[in-house]
Amino acid sequence: MDDKKAQTNLFRQYLTRHVFLIVAVVLLCSFYILREVRAVADFVTTYITHPWHRIAGTVFGVVPFSIAEWLCVLAIAGVLAYVIVTVIKVIRKPEKLRRAYAAFISILAGALMAYSLLCWLWGIGFYSNTIAELSGIKDEAVSVAELKEATIYFAEKANAAAEVVNRDEGGIYVCDTQRILKEAPALYTNLPKEFDFLKGPQAYPKAMVFSYVHSLMGFTGFFFPLTGEANINVHAPDCFIPSSVAHELGHQYGVTREQDANFIAVMVCMQSGNADFVYSGALLAYVHLASALKKASYEDWLEVTSYLNDSVKKDLVANNEYWKQFETPINQFSENAYEGFLHNQGQELGMQSYGACVDLLVAYYGAEAKKMQNQSADIQ
Repeated sequence: MDDKKAQTNLFRQYLTRHVFLIVAVVLLCSFYILREVRAVADFVTTYITHPWHRIAGTVFGVVPFSIAEWLCVLAIAGVLAYVIVTVIKVIRKPEKLRRAYAAFISILAGALMAYSLLCWLWGIGFYSNTIAELSGIKDEAVSVAELKEATIYFAEKANAAAEVVNRDEGGIYVCDTQRILKEAPALYTNLPKEFDFLKGPQAYPKAMVFSYVHSLMGFTGFFFPLTGEANINVHAPDCFIPSSVAHELGHQYGVTREQDANFIAVMVCMQSGNADFVYSGALLAYVHLASALKKASYEDWLEVTSYLNDSVKKDLVANNEYWKQFETPINQFSENAYEGFLHNQGQELGMQSYGACVDLLVAYYGAEAKKMQNQSADIQ
Protein backbone atom coordinates (compact mmCIF):
# COMPACT_ATOMS: atom_id res chain seq x y z
CA MET A 1 0.00 0.00 0.00
CA ASP A 2 2.81 2.39 0.88
CA ASP A 3 4.46 1.82 -2.51
CA LYS A 4 1.19 2.49 -4.36
CA LYS A 5 0.58 5.58 -2.26
CA ALA A 6 4.08 6.84 -3.00
CA GLN A 7 3.55 6.28 -6.73
CA THR A 8 0.21 8.09 -6.58
CA ASN A 9 1.75 11.00 -4.71
CA LEU A 10 4.59 11.13 -7.25
CA PHE A 11 2.11 11.30 -10.11
CA ARG A 12 0.08 14.02 -8.40
CA GLN A 13 3.15 15.97 -7.39
CA TYR A 14 4.21 16.22 -11.03
CA LEU A 15 0.70 16.10 -12.49
CA THR A 16 1.24 18.81 -15.13
CA ARG A 17 4.36 17.12 -16.45
CA HIS A 18 2.64 13.74 -16.63
CA VAL A 19 -0.38 15.17 -18.43
CA PHE A 20 1.94 16.94 -20.88
CA LEU A 21 3.76 13.66 -21.46
CA ILE A 22 0.51 11.77 -22.03
CA VAL A 23 -0.69 14.35 -24.55
CA ALA A 24 2.63 14.13 -26.41
CA VAL A 25 2.45 10.32 -26.52
CA VAL A 26 -1.15 10.41 -27.77
CA LEU A 27 -0.23 12.91 -30.51
CA LEU A 28 2.74 10.84 -31.62
CA CYS A 29 0.87 7.52 -31.55
CA SER A 30 -2.05 9.00 -33.49
CA PHE A 31 0.40 10.25 -36.12
CA TYR A 32 1.91 6.82 -36.67
CA ILE A 33 -1.55 5.24 -36.80
CA LEU A 34 -3.15 7.77 -39.15
CA ARG A 35 -0.30 8.88 -41.40
CA GLU A 36 -0.84 6.01 -43.86
CA VAL A 37 -4.50 6.99 -44.30
CA ARG A 38 -4.29 9.12 -47.44
CA ALA A 39 -7.53 11.00 -46.74
CA VAL A 40 -6.21 12.07 -43.32
CA ALA A 41 -2.81 13.10 -44.70
CA ASP A 42 -4.41 15.11 -47.51
CA PHE A 43 -6.88 16.79 -45.14
CA VAL A 44 -4.24 17.75 -42.57
CA THR A 45 -1.78 19.09 -45.15
CA THR A 46 -4.46 20.98 -47.10
CA TYR A 47 -6.36 22.55 -44.21
CA ILE A 48 -3.88 22.66 -41.34
CA THR A 49 -0.16 22.42 -42.10
CA HIS A 50 0.06 24.34 -45.38
CA PRO A 51 -2.17 27.20 -44.17
CA TRP A 52 -0.16 27.32 -40.96
CA HIS A 53 3.15 27.49 -42.84
CA ARG A 54 1.89 30.39 -44.93
CA ILE A 55 0.29 32.28 -42.05
CA ALA A 56 3.27 31.74 -39.76
CA GLY A 57 5.69 32.58 -42.55
CA THR A 58 3.84 35.85 -43.18
CA VAL A 59 3.64 36.78 -39.50
CA PHE A 60 7.21 35.90 -38.60
CA GLY A 61 8.42 37.16 -41.95
CA VAL A 62 8.18 40.77 -40.74
CA VAL A 63 11.18 40.06 -38.49
CA PRO A 64 14.43 40.47 -40.48
CA PHE A 65 16.30 37.67 -38.70
CA SER A 66 15.53 33.95 -38.39
CA ILE A 67 13.35 33.35 -35.35
CA ALA A 68 13.69 29.61 -35.99
CA GLU A 69 17.47 29.75 -35.71
CA TRP A 70 17.37 31.54 -32.37
CA LEU A 71 14.63 29.26 -31.05
CA CYS A 72 16.93 26.31 -31.76
CA VAL A 73 19.82 28.05 -30.02
CA LEU A 74 17.66 28.91 -26.99
CA ALA A 75 16.24 25.38 -26.85
CA ILE A 76 19.70 23.81 -26.80
CA ALA A 77 20.97 26.31 -24.23
CA GLY A 78 17.83 25.88 -22.13
CA VAL A 79 18.06 22.09 -22.02
CA LEU A 80 21.74 22.19 -21.10
CA ALA A 81 21.11 24.75 -18.36
CA TYR A 82 18.16 22.73 -17.01
CA VAL A 83 20.23 19.54 -16.89
CA ILE A 84 23.12 21.29 -15.12
CA VAL A 85 20.83 22.94 -12.53
CA THR A 86 18.99 19.66 -11.95
CA VAL A 87 22.22 17.73 -11.42
CA ILE A 88 23.37 20.32 -8.87
CA LYS A 89 20.05 20.13 -7.02
CA VAL A 90 20.10 16.33 -7.02
CA ILE A 91 23.58 16.35 -5.51
CA ARG A 92 22.97 19.03 -2.90
CA LYS A 93 19.38 18.50 -1.78
CA PRO A 94 17.29 15.60 -0.44
CA GLU A 95 14.74 13.57 -2.43
CA LYS A 96 17.34 13.05 -5.13
CA LEU A 97 15.40 10.32 -6.94
CA ARG A 98 12.26 12.44 -7.08
CA ARG A 99 14.15 15.38 -8.55
CA ALA A 100 15.92 13.16 -11.07
CA TYR A 101 12.59 11.58 -12.02
CA ALA A 102 10.95 15.00 -12.45
CA ALA A 103 13.78 16.15 -14.68
CA PHE A 104 13.59 12.98 -16.76
CA ILE A 105 9.82 13.36 -17.24
CA SER A 106 10.20 17.02 -18.20
CA ILE A 107 12.88 16.38 -20.81
CA LEU A 108 11.07 13.32 -22.20
CA ALA A 109 7.75 15.16 -22.43
CA GLY A 110 9.37 18.17 -24.09
CA ALA A 111 11.24 16.03 -26.62
CA LEU A 112 8.18 13.95 -27.51
CA MET A 113 5.98 17.03 -27.85
CA ALA A 114 8.50 18.74 -30.10
CA TYR A 115 8.80 15.64 -32.27
CA SER A 116 5.02 15.19 -32.35
CA LEU A 117 4.56 18.75 -33.60
CA LEU A 118 7.30 18.19 -36.18
CA CYS A 119 5.51 15.08 -37.42
CA TRP A 120 2.07 16.71 -37.64
CA LEU A 121 3.27 20.04 -39.03
CA TRP A 122 5.85 18.58 -41.41
CA GLY A 123 6.14 14.78 -41.56
CA ILE A 124 2.48 14.29 -42.54
CA GLY A 125 3.29 15.95 -45.86
CA PHE A 126 5.40 12.95 -46.88
CA TYR A 127 2.17 10.93 -47.03
CA SER A 128 0.11 13.47 -48.95
CA ASN A 129 -0.11 14.51 -52.61
CA THR A 130 3.07 14.48 -54.66
CA ILE A 131 4.07 17.21 -57.10
CA ALA A 132 3.43 14.81 -59.96
CA GLU A 133 -0.15 14.24 -58.76
CA LEU A 134 -0.85 17.92 -58.13
CA SER A 135 0.63 19.16 -61.40
CA GLY A 136 -0.36 16.29 -63.68
CA ILE A 137 3.25 15.61 -64.70
CA LYS A 138 3.75 11.97 -65.66
CA ASP A 139 6.48 10.81 -63.29
CA GLU A 140 7.67 7.70 -65.15
CA ALA A 141 10.92 5.81 -65.49
CA VAL A 142 13.15 7.28 -68.19
CA SER A 143 15.55 5.78 -70.70
CA VAL A 144 19.27 6.44 -70.77
CA ALA A 145 18.83 8.37 -74.01
CA GLU A 146 16.22 10.65 -72.44
CA LEU A 147 18.37 11.13 -69.37
CA LYS A 148 21.35 12.05 -71.53
CA GLU A 149 19.33 14.57 -73.53
CA ALA A 150 18.05 16.26 -70.38
CA THR A 151 21.55 16.40 -68.89
CA ILE A 152 22.94 18.04 -72.04
CA TYR A 153 19.99 20.45 -72.03
CA PHE A 154 20.79 21.74 -68.55
CA ALA A 155 24.53 21.75 -69.28
CA GLU A 156 23.86 24.12 -72.17
CA LYS A 157 21.51 26.25 -70.06
CA ALA A 158 24.18 26.51 -67.37
CA ASN A 159 26.80 27.41 -70.00
CA ALA A 160 24.66 30.23 -71.38
CA ALA A 161 23.83 31.70 -67.96
CA ALA A 162 27.43 31.34 -66.79
CA GLU A 163 28.50 33.94 -69.34
CA VAL A 164 26.26 36.70 -67.97
CA VAL A 165 26.49 36.29 -64.17
CA ASN A 166 29.07 38.05 -62.01
CA ARG A 167 32.44 36.43 -61.31
CA ASP A 168 35.44 37.28 -59.16
CA GLU A 169 39.03 37.68 -60.31
CA GLY A 170 39.52 33.92 -60.15
CA GLY A 171 36.55 33.31 -62.44
CA ILE A 172 34.31 31.95 -59.66
CA TYR A 173 30.63 32.92 -59.61
CA VAL A 174 29.66 35.48 -56.97
CA CYS A 175 26.21 36.69 -56.09
CA ASP A 176 24.81 39.54 -54.04
CA THR A 177 23.20 37.38 -51.36
CA GLN A 178 21.03 40.16 -49.95
CA ARG A 179 19.69 40.94 -53.41
CA ILE A 180 18.99 37.25 -54.04
CA LEU A 181 17.04 37.00 -50.78
CA LYS A 182 15.11 40.16 -51.61
CA GLU A 183 14.21 39.04 -55.14
CA ALA A 184 13.35 35.46 -54.14
CA PRO A 185 9.59 35.96 -53.50
CA ALA A 186 9.12 36.81 -57.19
CA LEU A 187 10.06 33.20 -58.01
CA TYR A 188 6.65 31.99 -56.91
CA THR A 189 4.60 34.52 -58.88
CA ASN A 190 3.38 34.15 -62.48
CA LEU A 191 3.89 30.39 -62.39
CA PRO A 192 2.71 28.06 -65.17
CA LYS A 193 -0.94 27.09 -64.77
CA GLU A 194 -0.18 23.51 -63.67
CA PHE A 195 1.55 24.92 -60.58
CA ASP A 196 -1.32 27.09 -59.34
CA PHE A 197 -1.31 25.09 -56.10
CA LEU A 198 1.90 26.93 -55.15
CA LYS A 199 0.20 30.31 -55.03
CA GLY A 200 0.21 32.14 -51.71
CA PRO A 201 1.34 35.31 -49.94
CA GLN A 202 4.89 36.33 -50.74
CA ALA A 203 7.47 34.85 -48.38
CA TYR A 204 11.02 36.04 -47.80
CA PRO A 205 13.88 33.61 -47.04
CA LYS A 206 16.23 34.49 -44.19
CA ALA A 207 20.01 34.37 -43.96
CA MET A 208 21.25 32.43 -40.95
CA VAL A 209 23.68 33.98 -38.48
CA PHE A 210 25.15 30.57 -37.75
CA SER A 211 25.55 29.59 -41.40
CA TYR A 212 29.04 28.21 -40.81
CA VAL A 213 27.66 25.81 -38.21
CA HIS A 214 25.21 24.53 -40.80
CA SER A 215 28.08 24.01 -43.21
CA LEU A 216 29.73 21.91 -40.52
CA MET A 217 26.56 19.82 -40.46
CA GLY A 218 26.38 19.66 -44.25
CA PHE A 219 23.18 21.68 -44.66
CA THR A 220 22.55 24.42 -47.22
CA GLY A 221 19.41 25.53 -45.43
CA PHE A 222 16.35 24.31 -43.57
CA PHE A 223 12.65 24.96 -43.32
CA PHE A 224 11.22 25.35 -39.83
CA PRO A 225 7.55 24.27 -39.80
CA LEU A 226 6.72 25.85 -36.44
CA THR A 227 7.49 29.38 -37.64
CA GLY A 228 7.10 28.77 -41.39
CA GLU A 229 10.53 30.24 -42.12
CA ALA A 230 12.87 29.31 -44.96
CA ASN A 231 16.40 29.59 -43.60
CA ILE A 232 19.45 29.82 -45.86
CA ASN A 233 23.10 28.95 -45.24
CA VAL A 234 24.80 31.98 -46.79
CA HIS A 235 28.28 30.65 -46.02
CA ALA A 236 27.88 27.93 -48.66
CA PRO A 237 29.27 28.43 -52.19
CA ASP A 238 27.43 31.15 -54.09
CA CYS A 239 26.61 29.02 -57.12
CA PHE A 240 23.96 27.04 -55.23
CA ILE A 241 22.61 29.75 -52.93
CA PRO A 242 19.88 30.93 -55.37
CA SER A 243 18.60 27.38 -55.96
CA SER A 244 18.81 26.63 -52.22
CA VAL A 245 16.64 29.70 -51.64
CA ALA A 246 14.14 28.39 -54.20
CA HIS A 247 14.21 24.94 -52.58
CA GLU A 248 13.52 26.16 -49.04
CA LEU A 249 10.81 28.53 -50.25
CA GLY A 250 9.24 25.54 -52.00
CA HIS A 251 8.84 23.93 -48.58
CA GLN A 252 7.23 27.14 -47.32
CA TYR A 253 4.73 27.01 -50.19
CA GLY A 254 3.66 23.49 -49.29
CA VAL A 255 6.17 21.14 -50.95
CA THR A 256 7.33 18.55 -48.42
CA ARG A 257 9.28 15.83 -50.21
CA GLU A 258 12.89 16.75 -50.89
CA GLN A 259 12.84 15.46 -54.47
CA ASP A 260 9.73 17.53 -55.17
CA ALA A 261 11.33 20.61 -53.61
CA ASN A 262 14.41 20.17 -55.80
CA PHE A 263 12.26 19.88 -58.92
CA ILE A 264 10.22 22.93 -57.96
CA ALA A 265 13.44 24.84 -57.24
CA VAL A 266 14.73 24.09 -60.73
CA MET A 267 11.39 24.95 -62.34
CA VAL A 268 10.93 28.34 -60.65
CA CYS A 269 14.58 29.25 -61.24
CA MET A 270 14.47 28.38 -64.92
CA GLN A 271 11.30 30.37 -65.60
CA SER A 272 12.35 33.35 -63.48
CA GLY A 273 14.19 35.28 -66.19
CA ASN A 274 16.79 36.15 -63.53
CA ALA A 275 20.29 35.10 -64.65
CA ASP A 276 21.47 34.24 -61.11
CA PHE A 277 18.52 31.96 -60.44
CA VAL A 278 18.61 30.44 -63.93
CA TYR A 279 22.30 29.62 -63.56
CA SER A 280 21.92 28.11 -60.09
CA GLY A 281 18.78 26.18 -61.08
CA ALA A 282 20.45 24.77 -64.19
CA LEU A 283 23.46 23.73 -62.10
CA LEU A 284 21.22 22.00 -59.56
CA ALA A 285 19.43 20.08 -62.30
CA TYR A 286 22.67 19.20 -64.07
CA VAL A 287 24.33 17.84 -60.92
CA HIS A 288 21.46 15.45 -60.17
CA LEU A 289 20.93 14.41 -63.78
CA ALA A 290 24.66 13.86 -64.37
CA SER A 291 24.89 11.79 -61.19
CA ALA A 292 22.06 9.55 -62.41
CA LEU A 293 23.57 9.34 -65.90
CA LYS A 294 26.95 8.32 -64.48
CA LYS A 295 25.31 5.33 -62.77
CA ALA A 296 23.30 4.42 -65.87
CA SER A 297 26.01 4.87 -68.51
CA TYR A 298 29.53 5.95 -67.63
CA GLU A 299 30.47 6.50 -71.30
CA ASP A 300 27.51 8.84 -71.88
CA TRP A 301 28.36 10.68 -68.68
CA LEU A 302 31.94 11.24 -69.86
CA GLU A 303 30.62 12.62 -73.14
CA VAL A 304 28.16 14.96 -71.41
CA THR A 305 30.79 16.42 -69.07
CA SER A 306 32.61 17.74 -72.14
CA TYR A 307 29.65 20.02 -72.83
CA LEU A 308 30.37 22.16 -69.76
CA ASN A 309 32.38 25.32 -70.32
CA ASP A 310 35.32 26.28 -68.13
CA SER A 311 33.31 28.75 -66.02
CA VAL A 312 30.79 26.12 -64.98
CA LYS A 313 33.53 23.60 -64.27
CA LYS A 314 35.32 26.09 -62.03
CA ASP A 315 32.19 26.63 -59.96
CA LEU A 316 31.54 22.90 -59.57
CA VAL A 317 35.16 22.30 -58.54
CA ALA A 318 35.01 25.17 -56.03
CA ASN A 319 31.76 23.78 -54.62
CA ASN A 320 33.24 20.32 -54.19
CA GLU A 321 36.36 21.70 -52.53
CA TYR A 322 34.26 23.74 -50.12
CA TRP A 323 32.21 20.78 -48.92
CA LYS A 324 35.20 18.46 -48.80
CA GLN A 325 36.62 20.41 -45.85
CA PHE A 326 33.49 19.59 -43.84
CA GLU A 327 33.72 15.81 -44.20
CA THR A 328 33.95 15.36 -40.44
CA PRO A 329 32.22 13.27 -37.75
CA ILE A 330 29.90 16.24 -37.09
CA ASN A 331 28.80 16.24 -40.70
CA GLN A 332 28.33 12.47 -40.67
CA PHE A 333 26.32 12.58 -37.45
CA SER A 334 23.95 15.29 -38.68
CA GLU A 335 23.53 13.54 -42.03
CA ASN A 336 22.77 10.24 -40.30
CA ALA A 337 20.28 12.00 -38.02
CA TYR A 338 18.35 13.52 -40.91
CA GLU A 339 18.65 10.28 -42.85
CA GLY A 340 17.03 8.54 -39.88
CA PHE A 341 14.24 11.12 -39.78
CA LEU A 342 13.52 10.67 -43.48
CA HIS A 343 13.44 6.88 -43.11
CA ASN A 344 11.16 7.27 -40.11
CA GLN A 345 8.82 9.30 -42.29
CA GLY A 346 8.60 6.55 -44.90
CA GLN A 347 11.20 8.03 -47.27
CA GLU A 348 13.11 4.87 -48.13
CA LEU A 349 15.71 6.75 -50.18
CA GLY A 350 16.71 8.85 -47.19
CA MET A 351 19.20 11.56 -48.19
CA GLN A 352 19.22 10.15 -51.72
CA SER A 353 15.67 11.46 -52.10
CA TYR A 354 17.19 14.86 -52.99
CA GLY A 355 18.38 13.34 -56.25
CA ALA A 356 15.13 11.51 -56.97
CA CYS A 357 13.90 14.57 -58.85
CA VAL A 358 15.53 13.17 -61.99
CA ASP A 359 12.40 11.51 -63.42
CA LEU A 360 10.38 14.69 -62.87
CA LEU A 361 13.03 16.82 -64.56
CA VAL A 362 13.18 14.54 -67.58
CA ALA A 363 9.39 14.33 -67.79
CA TYR A 364 8.93 18.10 -67.61
CA TYR A 365 11.90 19.24 -69.71
CA GLY A 366 12.25 16.19 -71.95
CA ALA A 367 10.43 17.71 -74.93
CA GLU A 368 12.55 20.87 -74.80
CA ALA A 369 15.70 18.78 -74.43
CA LYS A 370 14.83 16.66 -77.45
CA LYS A 371 14.02 19.76 -79.48
CA MET A 372 17.39 21.27 -78.60
CA GLN A 373 19.17 18.07 -79.59
CA ASN A 374 17.35 17.93 -82.92
CA GLN A 375 18.19 21.56 -83.67
CA SER A 376 21.85 20.90 -82.88
CA ALA A 377 21.80 17.87 -85.17
CA ASP A 378 20.25 19.90 -88.00
CA ILE A 379 22.91 22.61 -87.68
CA GLN A 380 25.68 20.03 -87.81
